Amino acid sequence: MSTQFNDLSLVAYQAQTIVPQSISGNTNGTAVNMASVGPNVGNMLVSVGAVNTFTSVTVKVQQSADGSTGWTDITNAVGTAITAANSVQIVPFQNTTGTYNYVRAVATLVGTSCLISVVMLAEQKIDQNFGFQNGTAQPPAIN
Repeated sequence: MSTQFNDLSLVAYQAQTIVPQSISGNTNGTAVNMASVGPNVGNMLVSVGAVNTFTSVTVKVQQSADGSTGWTDITNAVGTAITAANSVQIVPFQNTTGTYNYVRAVATLVGTSCLISVVMLAEQKIDQNFGFQNGTAQPPAIN
């Protein structure tokens, strides 16, 4: 077990919203619960593989209170159009209206098809007492 903060597995939130697949039209990702992230900045990682008669794909982030209805776009959470095969893009986003509930990726395809995967990444909210057993934000006294 790592005791250093550079161990990403201890603090990272990650969830696939569009699993690796070939899409042939506009695609809504699966809702992922980001409540453990709170108001922290999130990042959407978009990976495009092989393409077929492809012009572009643009991916944006939407949010919902319950993960099934009321989807709205998160302001400024839209990637630039990806126009080439084997491309990767990271799009930062932040919910300024409160804590995250559910988010999903929405891919808009211009062309016949492409392979795509979208993962949401963020730093989880960390309790101020993280790592300390004495119930305070201070390390325990050593006698």
